[in-house]
Amino acid sequence: MGGRILLGLAALGLLAGGIVHAAAFPKAATQIGEAKLTPFLSGSFKALWLIDSMVQLLLALLLTLVLFRPAIAGRPTLVILGLVPLGTAVLITIFLGGFPAIYLLAGCALATIVGGLLHEAGATSTLEPTDH
Repeated sequence: MGGRILLGLAALGLLAGGIVHAAAFPKAATQIGEAKLTPFLSGSFKALWLIDSMVQLLLALLLTLVLFRPAIAGRPTLVILGLVPLGTAVLITIFLGGFPAIYLLAGCALATIVGGLLHEAGATSTLEPTDH
């Protein structure tokens, strides 16, 4: 049960992070447009911004699916999924330094990894109605 709580918290954090990150895109796009960058670099920065938002939202969706259907993912899959935001957090910290959003992302990554290690793929969802 502890693994499911961690996966649920990670899903909520990634959902919130993805939404907030995507909502900040217009301001980021304006600043990128004002910088003296080649069109390729300007477009790359914009694409990478939205790609990061999309990855967070898709990971949140996948973790939510695992909460409702635990059998669709095993421990190794969940641990690997947790490495995606962990790698992102590490790379952003290397290039930009630490800031609160990165700590949230790293926390979601660790919750996914630990939740994945505790995951019981054969468990039935407690979110579904039962026949009893």
